[in-house]
Amino acid sequence: MALSLLSEPSAKGHWVGVVGIEDPGVVAIADLGLDLRRVLFVPRPRGAWAETTADLLDGVDLLIVRPPSRAPHAAARKLMDRVRERGTVLVVLAEPSAPWPLPTDVTFDVTDAHWRATSRLESRVLTVRVGGRGAAARGGEHQVVLPDDHGRVRV
Repeated sequence: MALSLLSEPSAKGHWVGVVGIEDPGVVAIADLGLDLRRVLFVPRPRGAWAETTADLLDGVDLLIVRPPSRAPHAAARKLMDRVRERGTVLVVLAEPSAPWPLPTDVTFDVTDAHWRATSRLESRVLTVRVGGRGAAARGGEHQVVLPDDHGRVRV
């Protein structure tokens, strides 16, 4: 779901980045409309994930990062300061056992997932709980289909 968020911005000419996802399924996300000419992949930043993320913030409009473990508070604070300064959108993929240490504007929690299939896999259906601050505080659950019949993400 997170990688599908890159499709529209990259198709509209924006640079996007992915840090810390070892096998992003490039063919599958290209099928969702991701313009691979406008994406920077850093699959294994090892212990330098925070530095790599900070460096990419200067050159992309949307960045997805998956820290290898719980992010230290100081590193998260520096990244968030840089995000605000640059105006970049940062999407952090965090596990429940290693949550992001700072409050976030919007959270997405996948509460259910299953495949639609005939003789082949057709789409992934997710139930997503939305929460956060401001307007996102109203929350709610939504069903997301990846991809829909036209190859797009549908909510």
